[in-house]
Amino acid sequence: MLAAGGSGRDPLRRVSAQQDVPALLASLSAERKVGQLFLVPFEGNDVSEGTAIAALIAEYGVGGVVLSPGQSNFVNRDDAAADV
Repeated sequence: MLAAGGSGRDPLRRVSAQQDVPALLASLSAERKVGQLFLVPFEGNDVSEGTAIAALIAEYGVGGVVLSPGQSNFVNRDDAAADV
């Protein structure tokens, strides 16, 4: 299991099943706690450093991202089969 860490720590560190969950939650900043509540969509497929989605993940630890063909999150290679 992976958990988001607080500032100055490895943001993804291994957490054993026996770890004290209340202590883990207490170690998260308010921003990280709130961030975990959100699933956010984003347009395009660029998640490199400096993009808005990368900032949301790195700075606020969003709980997840929503991927959708309608948001252009997927790119088909030229040799991929086309939908008919």
